[in-house]
Amino acid sequence: MKAIFLIPALVSAVAAQDQAPTLSQRFKTESLAVNQLLTAFEGKEALAKIEALFPANKPEFDKSSPAKGIASSSEYGALMSIYTLAGKAAVTAGDWEKAVGYFRKAKEIAGENSVGTAIALAPAMEMWKKAEAAGKTYLEEGAARRKELLEKTTRTESEEVEVKNFQTHEDNVKKGPLAVAQLQGILDGLKEDADHFDRPISGVEDSIKLEKEQIQSPQFKGDKIKYVNAVMNPTNLATRPTQADKIGFVNRLLFLDPNNKKSLKQLDVLLGKAAPKPEKKAPSKSKKKKAN
Repeated sequence: MKAIFLIPALVSAVAAQDQAPTLSQRFKTESLAVNQLLTAFEGKEALAKIEALFPANKPEFDKSSPAKGIASSSEYGALMSIYTLAGKAAVTAGDWEKAVGYFRKAKEIAGENSVGTAIALAPAMEMWKKAEAAGKTYLEEGAARRKELLEKTTRTESEEVEVKNFQTHEDNVKKGPLAVAQLQGILDGLKEDADHFDRPISGVEDSIKLEKEQIQSPQFKGDKIKYVNAVMNPTNLATRPTQADKIGFVNRLLFLDPNNKKSLKQLDVLLGKAAPKPEKKAPSKSKKKKAN
């Protein structure tokens, strides 16, 4: 029986390669600055910075080998992350329509990544399964011979080769299921990625639909400026639980009406660039009496 070559863990082998995917490197570097801008609620700046990472053409997924498939999967994972971050930046900037488009693009890329990686890894998974099955057969058929060899105090060179063959097949029987499980785990994770976008897509789409219905209502009759002036008030702002929600709300109104003075002023207040308008104090009782 011919010994089966024991292949090292695929992911470890790819990680050890000298050249990392260019898009992955750029995203790792640039995403830090983009997230800092988002933390500072600079949505437009963050959106422009992440959009600059969009490649002119989507990279081709190389399914020709497991190692190349993993490399392509890393590139597609970075591309998915770029569009995801762009979607988040678009939401912060108030451009909900663009956000939906970017989230849909990220979902599409995640689906392609899942399919492409599955095709690329199929030979490796099949090889490990065959190695495990062949190893079991080899060990079962050679059990007596293996016992005989191991009981010898001294062995010839050819007998040492036989012992090594038994050890190789034993390793394949042990490591085969682990390797298959590792690769399947990668595929399962990629398959789940696409599903993660359903919630943000539907959430933003619902907000757009509700907003459109309000603007088209008899009260506003499709007048966006009238709508913005009506909803830009302290009561609506107070219903937003977090600072991010408040800023996102105002940015959306500015997207609908970029020159709305109330929204521009409120955004400066929320960003700490302007002092809030002082509240009017009610006249004291003594002054009311004097006035009477």
